[in-house]
Amino acid sequence: AQQIYEGIDLGKEGTVGLITYMRTDSTRISNTAQEEAASFIGEQYGKDFLGSKRKPAKKNENAQDAHEAIRPTSVLRKPSNLKAVLGRDQLRLYKLIWERFVASQMAPATLDTMSVDLENNGLTFRANGSKVKFSGFMKVYVEGKDDQMEEMNKMLPDLAEGDTVLSKDIEPEQHFTQPPPRYTEARLVKTLEELGIGRPSTYAPTLDTIQKRGYVALDNKRFIPTELGQIVLDLIMEFFPEIINVEFTAKMEKELDGVEDGNIQWVQIIDSFYKDFEKRVEKAEAEMQEVEIEPEYAGVDCEECGHPMVYKMGRYGKFMACSNFPDCRNTKPIVKEIGVKCPSCKTGNIVERKSKKRRIFYGCDRYPECEFVSWDKPLERKCPKCEDMLVEKKLKKGVQVQCVNCDYKEEQQK
Repeated sequence: AQQIYEGIDLGKEGTVGLITYMRTDSTRISNTAQEEAASFIGEQYGKDFLGSKRKPAKKNENAQDAHEAIRPTSVLRKPSNLKAVLGRDQLRLYKLIWERFVASQMAPATLDTMSVDLENNGLTFRANGSKVKFSGFMKVYVEGKDDQMEEMNKMLPDLAEGDTVLSKDIEPEQHFTQPPPRYTEARLVKTLEELGIGRPSTYAPTLDTIQKRGYVALDNKRFIPTELGQIVLDLIMEFFPEIINVEFTAKMEKELDGVEDGNIQWVQIIDSFYKDFEKRVEKAEAEMQEVEIEPEYAGVDCEECGHPMVYKMGRYGKFMACSNFPDCRNTKPIVKEIGVKCPSCKTGNIVERKSKKRRIFYGCDRYPECEFVSWDKPLERKCPKCEDMLVEKKLKKGVQVQCVNCDYKEEQQK
């Protein structure tokens, strides 16, 4: 974001900043940007897709409105025209900002809610869903969801009374009340925003800190509380209940905004907070007991000294270490075999690993002797067309099995 904000070399145009200031939560758009967007949308998609002249959006009382909303500096610089000058992540981020901005200036989408009765051998099956009547902003951008289950409406095709419909598959399901899903990074940021906690510039450091300190771990892109995190939470709730309350941070930020505006004296805020806080700290120092987390044994012995190995939490996640530390400093990564022989050296086994950014990849357990790696999960069976390696490639709508060498592909699985 900082790179595309500061500027990218566009050749004849020189170095150009592609987006406006990105550390803001303002929703205000300048008249110039609105007019340029309206002209672009009218030419590209037609006048029907033009949104009505927008009134200034209601300002969030927690928003910092010194800057405009995050938007492309010129809507005429389409993402497709910048592929040659932007890196992979730069392009993906710019595309997201460009599409969301253009969509925000377009007409609403119109969807028909449909209920279709399907008769079969005297039984009636009902399909509920929607059909897009007018795509509107959806022509450019449809917001993704964290969960497949979160799909707002199932889209149904055009149907008429008397049509014959063929059943591709029937999946009987029984639904039970489910607990709320665990937080993903996106869902947690959205919740912080709704509660008025933090600013856009603090969300990323917050997510980073709770992981670095070992309070949570990412499992399948979802935050799972660690034992340390649960202990710290219990202690804070016992000795500092006011601070762990989500309303505390929002209230404190609102009061500090008042200081910034000159409506409140900062000494007054700190004084009212610190009187009670000082007593809490004294009580905690006197009564809070030291907590020792019992080691979690890995079930294997250290090959160097014979002592049992235990699980430890590091900055890049869990790993195995010798319980005889500091006399023995042997450590090992936690590897998960997937039951596939290495296609490169033919002797090693493929194991699941995690990169420094906690992204899963697959490699040979004989590394560094064998340097085979793959972002896609290798499969044991071979390609029926060329006998090369098949992999599971994760796509937006599911998983697809495909060959790494030829054009062989199998049908996507959700």
